[in-house]
Amino acid sequence: MIKNIENNENKIKAKRADLILRFVYFRNRSNLSAKALSEMLGNSKGYIAKFEQGNLNMPMDKLLECVEIFGVSVEEFFSENYQNLQEEKKFVSKYHKLSKENKELILKIMDALK
Repeated sequence: MIKNIENNENKIKAKRADLILRFVYFRNRSNLSAKALSEMLGNSKGYIAKFEQGNLNMPMDKLLECVEIFGVSVEEFFSENYQNLQEEKKFVSKYHKLSKENKELILKIMDALK
């Protein structure tokens, strides 16, 4: 039982670390400093830095406000492959515009590249 509790705590820590990495990625992609984002949210200058250091739990409404400021959807923010999602969306969009013959050709090329 204690092992299960420790495993759950480790999983939670790992998910929290992943959330912070995502957050920092999108904040940097938006060219925002931690201080500037803190001020945009109406918080103290160190608010975002404390969150990114793991010293603060951010309420869900603040997190969603940040996601909106970053200009991404909640889906993109929480996507497993968040760093490449835009590239994948662009590829899929272009793929859907191809003729049936060209789609088949692309699939054959991709199969050959495996």
